[in-house]
Amino acid sequence: MRLKTRTAVAFTVLASLLAFSAGGRTPPGGIAGAVAVRQSQGGLQLSDIQYYEIFFRRVAYLQERALAREQKGQDGTRLRFYVANRLGLDPDEDRIVHEAAFGCLKEVNRLDARAREIIQQERAKFPGGANTAVSGRPTPPPILASLQAERDDAILRAREALKNAFGEARFASFDTLVKDYLTETSRQPIRR
Repeated sequence: MRLKTRTAVAFTVLASLLAFSAGGRTPPGGIAGAVAVRQSQGGLQLSDIQYYEIFFRRVAYLQERALAREQKGQDGTRLRFYVANRLGLDPDEDRIVHEAAFGCLKEVNRLDARAREIIQQERAKFPGGANTAVSGRPTPPPILASLQAERDDAILRAREALKNAFGEARFASFDTLVKDYLTETSRQPIRR
């Protein structure tokens, strides 16, 4: 599955989880709440949480694809160093980005798995979505909001780790490059 398709699926799943967890309302500070999606010159305006989650997932995806090519005896170098070349990172910066990305995604995936378990348990209590004791939607367990906050914090901590490692001036440049890169690639058609 292509990265853009995976990203779209990820956003759809996250939005669904958040809609369930917020009873259909957008939670403040959550991913759906942070989107503040508005059209501006043909592009989306995302929160730092969203930009960096997408960026970290793209870094991981490119590494997975490079590894898959190498396991088939093909050259994965272009994919392995794509982000570094595109953003002008030196080898140390590239290593720091990869460490932040993989550490962050490990934590995010753990929290997402926990949230899915909780949602499945809650849905099992109301087969077919029916709740005879309460009219309307069942109230989501408060722990989902807590897990979303932990998830957002994990992404922001990884972003902050990059900021600390790069220094203020270099990070400001890097941050702009990341956002421009993601905005530019989001406008390109998906190649099949």
